[in-house]
Amino acid sequence: MKNKYSSFDEIDRQLQILKLKRKIDMEYVKLNAQSIKKTFHRPNLAQKAEIVIQRLALTFVLKKLVTWRSKQKRKKLELQA
Repeated sequence: MKNKYSSFDEIDRQLQILKLKRKIDMEYVKLNAQSIKKTFHRPNLAQKAEIVIQRLALTFVLKKLVTWRSKQKRKKLELQA
């Protein structure tokens, strides 16, 4: 992309714009880097692992409870028959 400039003022203005865009991009990179650090910080990972373990444990317990309940119903039906 070639631009044709008619004056040095236009060139200076374009350089200023590019310089500001570069600064904005650098701030964006810094912000993303901080966000990544926060996401993978040990306490956050530990909290996430704890949540996963809790969900797995709850699922296990609920499955066992449902299985036990269905066995109880089956026994009750067998006794009635």
